[in-house]
Amino acid sequence: MGKRTKFYLGYELNGAYTPLTILDNNLKLVDDSLTAVIDYTTSFDNEGLLRNAIINGPMNINIPLGARLIYLSSTNNPNYPYRKVLGLDHICYSLSKTLLDPSVQRNYFINNKYDDNLYTQLYLTVLKSKIPMSEIYSILDDEERRIKDPTVIINAFKKHRNEITGGNNYILSFMDSVYNEILHANEIGKNNYEYDPDRLDLEYIIGRLYDNLTIKKDKQNNNRHDPDTGAILRDDKIIGYLTILISKDMEDKYKRYLRDIEDQKEEEETIEVGDVYRDYDGHDEEFLTTEDFEKYGEDPETHGYTVRKSGI
Repeated sequence: MGKRTKFYLGYELNGAYTPLTILDNNLKLVDDSLTAVIDYTTSFDNEGLLRNAIINGPMNINIPLGARLIYLSSTNNPNYPYRKVLGLDHICYSLSKTLLDPSVQRNYFINNKYDDNLYTQLYLTVLKSKIPMSEIYSILDDEERRIKDPTVIINAFKKHRNEITGGNNYILSFMDSVYNEILHANEIGKNNYEYDPDRLDLEYIIGRLYDNLTIKKDKQNNNRHDPDTGAILRDDKIIGYLTILISKDMEDKYKRYLRDIEDQKEEEETIEVGDVYRDYDGHDEEFLTTEDFEKYGEDPETHGYTVRKSGI
């Protein structure tokens, strides 16, 4: 049996990973559970404040210039003792603090039930948490590995799941059925899906999937509870994975929003150049003064332009 996976805030430099041992603001060592590491980084608003706290903190840790902050997990491979969590460079800051709450996570997945990109990333995350990814990568050809398309990995798993260790895991089968339903909803259109009397209750099955993913079970497959508080116990690693996944999804959505605003602004600026406007028939009309035509000895009516007279 392998050692328990430990998690760290660390950095990447020239392809090498270095974990950091950090004291928090209360001079307590940041625990090596994933949610504890995320809880630490979400106490800062941005990367600059986080770096400053680490470099100038009680342990006087050095982070080389050009190094990228990342979450790291331990491995059982002595040649490669650490790897990036979920293969991502994303760090969660204060805006993601509430994402550590299971109820917030659950609602996010339900509220984004038609976002096939989000569920593609969720499927990939579930795969990474449940099976040896090396077995899937061994199936892919060089081009498929190079493009790193999550749908390629998912399709390879679907095709070869009977050959993969743990491939027929109940959670993976549940994830697959939810994912297929979301793809179906997008294929026929959300409105058509909503009015389909035979459709599944997506909110219900997504909620069940989330609970099955995160809740710890005893040997009789019953929910485990905290003996002191009675609260349901959830898998720390999975909660951490989903916090990072949702935080990254929110950031990507915001970046797309900013790009859309910028594209719209550029389009509006292009339309305004030369005072060219679109009339009701879809023709371009340039509003010129009578003097503009007289200067070139032209007749405005002959050329079909609307004349804006001087002083108007």
